[in-house]
Amino acid sequence: KRPIKNGLLNPNEMDGINVLMAILKKLIPEPENPDTPIWFSVPGAPVGKPDSVVYHESILQMNLKNLGYDPKPVNEGLTVIMSELADNNSSGIGISLGGGMCNICLAYLSIPVVSYSIQKGGDFIDNMVGSSLNEPATKIKVIKEQELNLSLEPRNRIETGLHIYYDNLFADLAKSLQDVLGTTEKVSLPNALPLVISGGTVMPRGSREKFVKALDNVDLPIKISDVILAANPLQTTATGALMMAMAEEEI
Repeated sequence: KRPIKNGLLNPNEMDGINVLMAILKKLIPEPENPDTPIWFSVPGAPVGKPDSVVYHESILQMNLKNLGYDPKPVNEGLTVIMSELADNNSSGIGISLGGGMCNICLAYLSIPVVSYSIQKGGDFIDNMVGSSLNEPATKIKVIKEQELNLSLEPRNRIETGLHIYYDNLFADLAKSLQDVLGTTEKVSLPNALPLVISGGTVMPRGSREKFVKALDNVDLPIKISDVILAANPLQTTATGALMMAMAEEEI
């Protein structure tokens, strides 16, 4: 079952919501008090599809509320900034590269300036390499997660395919930054901002360096002071959401 596809609820999976709820009930304990706040991440709207996240977010809110919680949605890209850029006044660009999509947020002093997503991620790489080489995508995924080192020359045809489609994903991501940030209304920002990448797709060694090369091929309207790999890419979103929840409790 694939309850989530391309980063959103899968419209072709009839039992998708039931599967998702079964997962949530396993992960989330019953609240001690009614309407206990619970923070959950939601993707930015995919480029060209501004309303496609509405259903996804509403279904999650409704089901979390049915479990007895007061759900608080937070943008996934913003959680990256909150987790990794606290020492920079929570200002910069946060990117979460997951299985179904890449989530991007530019924030200044923890206030989102622009957020969006592209519906390409780790699943895209697995499927395209598998299709190109007539290999199961699941096999490609295991090699990608356990063996791949993007800082070394590929040793075989599967690693060659992985390098090719990582280059493709990073090129599209960098181009989206150029296009979206280039059309955003001018705001008062520092001369340069750090950029953080996180998520399971950047777990292979050499991901940061390969993404930096992709950025060198585009003309961004904002200067990047540094490209940072999140300290724990798989937990960055959860950590950022937790920090936001704790900050609200202190207010």
